[in-house]
Parts: sequence; C-alpha cells; structure tokens
Amino acid sequence: MSRETTATPGNLLMKIESLSSFSKCGIDKFESRAFESGGYKWKMIFYPNGYFGDDNGNDNVSVYFSIVDRTLILCLLTGRKTLMDPSKGYALKLVEHTTPTKREWTIPSFSKLEDVWGKSSPLEITNGKLTFIQRDCQKAATCPSLFLEPKDFPPHRRVKAEVLMRIVSKLNGCERAKTFNHWFTASGGEQGFPEFKKNADMDAGGFLHRDCCFVDVEITVQAVAKATI
Repeated sequence: MSRETTATPGNLLMKIESLSSFSKCGIDKFESRAFESGGYKWKMIFYPNGYFGDDNGNDNVSVYFSIVDRTLILCLLTGRKTLMDPSKGYALKLVEHTTPTKREWTIPSFSKLEDVWGKSSPLEITNGKLTFIQRDCQKAATCPSLFLEPKDFPPHRRVKAEVLMRIVSKLNGCERAKTFNHWFTASGGEQGFPEFKKNADMDAGGFLHRDCCFVDVEITVQAVAKATI
C-alpha cells in the first residue's frame, strides 16, 4: 500500500526580539498564531529557557510544533549559543528595550464628563502604536476606566509590554497606580482597568484640582515576536 499527497508544504518564520529579556520579564513560553499546512492548523510553541526551565542546568531553548486542539507531535531542542549565532540561520534578533514611552494628560471638567472621556493620539512604541482610552466604567458611572488599544499593528506581530497607569494628585503628590503585562496584537482588543478608582474617592483623596483629573501612562516594551508565512 502506498500513499501520495500533493499538499503544499507550509513555512513559518517567527522572529523574536528581546530574547535576552524573556527571563527577566517572566516569559517562559510563547505560542505563534495558528497557520495552515496539509489541511491542518498548526502552532509553534517556543520555550526560551527550555521545556524543563533552568533547573536542569542546560542552556537550551525548546521549540515544539502542535496541531491546534490536538496532541503534541514534534520537538526541537537546540543550544542558546547556537540560536543566537546569526551564521546558523535562525530567524531571531535580540534587541534591548529599556526606555519606556510616557504620556501625561490633563482631563478638564471631570464632573461633567459623559461615558467616554476621549481617546489620545497614538503612542508610538516598538513596531506598533497604542491608543489610550479614558471613560467611565459601566457600573452606573461610579469610577473611571483606563485602557490601551492596539492601533496600526502589522498583522503577524506581537508586542509584549509592561504598562503602568496612574491618576496623580497635584495637591499632595499622592497617586493611584496599577500595572499589567500583556501581549498586544493587531486583532486584540483593548486592555486595562474597567474600574480604576471610585469617583467618590477622587475628590476626597485630592485627585481632582479645579475639577481637573491628571492621568499618565508608561509603556515598557519587553519583547517583540514576528511570524511570516
């Protein structure tokens, strides 16, 4: 018995920047988007510290391929030194991103705002843009909500960033700060905090001055992954 197939082989190129920052940022696993080949959907799963982590004492990275929603079928293990050598042909580029992108806003007439406070002009970050959104939360407008929304991202790119959002008091220097980490993509929605701080605490805590609210955001890019098919 013989079997012949004419299915076109699939090719996936995944480019990961800031590989050296993965451990520092707590990234121990990354999955590519799904792609089709041979009638199946696949994903590449990348472990920057190896599948078993650093405890085994081997300085390796691991790359697995899996059929989406099915069992793991293929494993590739290679040394980190080999992976970082451009002459070996691996599509990985290391770029350190340490300078955060910062932006501040003064929001006037806070007590008269409607549901949506507004959107900022895009914040330029590595390989993409993010729009800052401020609005009232959905629970009877009892608190402000702060979000970041991807804008003009290339379709096959992911950017992992640490985001710090703050509402600052100009009277006493106090601040209400929250942070989160997220992989931003072109198809991903807004990310942030639907209930950042209760309106009742804004004035009492000195966060309103002459009915103005002062907000800032700080974005630190930790890693960039690119996939080309």
